[in-house]
Amino acid sequence: MTRNIFKKQIPLAASAVILMLGSAWADTVILNDGTKYEGNVLSETDEKVVIQVRVGGILDEKHIPASEVQGVVMQTPEQKMWEKSKVTLPTPDLRGVAYYDELIDEKLKPFIAEFPTGVHIREAKLQLETLEGEKEKVQQGGVKIDGLWLSPEEYEQRKYWIDAEKELLEMRNHADEGNIVSALRTFDALENEYPESGAFAQALTEVRPVLERYDRELRAEIDRGLTLDDRVRAATGSLSGAEKRVTEATIRRKAELAEKRTEREKKQDVKWLTPNEYDNRMLGDIRKTVKSELERVIELNPAVIEERAELLQRIEKTLYEGRLDTAASLMERHEAKLDDSEYLEELAKLEERLRNEQASREEAEVVMEVDKESIAKAASEAVEAEKDAEEAAAAEAEEEVQEVSGWGDADAPKEGEEGGFSMVTVGIVVLLLVLAGAVFANIKKKNED
Repeated sequence: MTRNIFKKQIPLAASAVILMLGSAWADTVILNDGTKYEGNVLSETDEKVVIQVRVGGILDEKHIPASEVQGVVMQTPEQKMWEKSKVTLPTPDLRGVAYYDELIDEKLKPFIAEFPTGVHIREAKLQLETLEGEKEKVQQGGVKIDGLWLSPEEYEQRKYWIDAEKELLEMRNHADEGNIVSALRTFDALENEYPESGAFAQALTEVRPVLERYDRELRAEIDRGLTLDDRVRAATGSLSGAEKRVTEATIRRKAELAEKRTEREKKQDVKWLTPNEYDNRMLGDIRKTVKSELERVIELNPAVIEERAELLQRIEKTLYEGRLDTAASLMERHEAKLDDSEYLEELAKLEERLRNEQASREEAEVVMEVDKESIAKAASEAVEAEKDAEEAAAAEAEEEVQEVSGWGDADAPKEGEEGGFSMVTVGIVVLLLVLAGAVFANIKKKNED
């Protein structure tokens, strides 16, 4: 919802335009001639309206006489906070946990707490859910590249190339922020750690304008030729008394600290020293380093590095796909092109490891197959043995039964006679029959199991 404050009556059509502009979540000042300024209205009085606008990435304040203002459209507090809090989705590639923490803790959560029933609360919660989900993936070792999420295992297989891309991204961010020294230090780290990556090939192209810009800035500063005393006089010329003394002491203290920092960085063999604006000779030395680096970078061929990077990635991908012989053939075929490749040595180690793992798997499969055959044979023999025992027990029981049933009265032993029929004999026969039945039942149960 917008709040309209008009100095004059505005035609209906103009009002509609202003309301539409207000829905874009920016304060709008409309002049009598139709000119519109969108930004943040800082103040509004009977004399003038002050609005902060962005011109070419730089914030500027416009002081507009009230007599020239036709109307003002103001944002609501929620609209203003949402403009600062909302997140652009999808998120960029290769972001770490700190990136998500900043968006979650410093933007979305404060907005949700401030406007829990606002018109943007649903969108804010959806954005928060998305960011928290992506943050969890990063914490678990995942990484987003080319808009797609890779698992920790996939990331590990492409780690060299992805980490190189992270360094390139960091270099770009430093350059965009105007932090040239940090950008050049990151470029050096990229070259030292990932010299065979496509990211380094791209960095060679992008670092040239950074070096050229740095050279221009250094030359301009050197041409000014300001000494420390010159800077003190320029800063204190209109001052007097204690204020002048404090300002001079502050400047000289900064110069002293800058000199100590330079000494410390030199002891640490820092290539890209932090420039000391109070020391023109040092700035001249830095400029020599810049020119030398620019000449060196121009001599390197990004296309050759890119071509080799693509070949190395192809070999690595083939290895992880398990096509070890194909990968070995590629390495042999392009041996001349990769003769000085340090990363090729890593791929050779990877091939050896994968071959060992493959051999171990094959050996385990053979052992498992042998074990299966042994177990099957032993089981078969056990079943046969049980069947034989069952048949023997049954035959023995049958013989006993036949022997008992074949006795006649004449043959039957008389009580008390030696070898005569007795209850003991009958008990033994019954016991044998019971045992035979138990054996048979047990064998049958085992076979069913």
